[in-house]
Amino acid sequence: MQIIQTLGMISRMIFPAWPAILLLPLLLGKGENTLGQMLVMWAVMLFIWLAKRAVPTIPSYAIPEPINTYLFFAAGVLIFIFARFGKSR
Repeated sequence: MQIIQTLGMISRMIFPAWPAILLLPLLLGKGENTLGQMLVMWAVMLFIWLAKRAVPTIPSYAIPEPINTYLFFAAGVLIFIFARFGKSR
């Protein structure tokens, strides 16, 4: 139980930075599969969000909490749509 609490506390500090983390492939990546990399980063952040749910929430420093989660899932849907259907070649 202590490990779950520790992982939850760490993820509680990391998750509010999800917009910057999702943009890392755009800033650092020079490959042609940037949307795929963003989708992988979103999946990693989803696991961090699940770990965050194990501990009591604290107010977010960037975006208020219900809106933060809604925006996170909306971004995931948009990234998936662009990654899956955005290839017109």
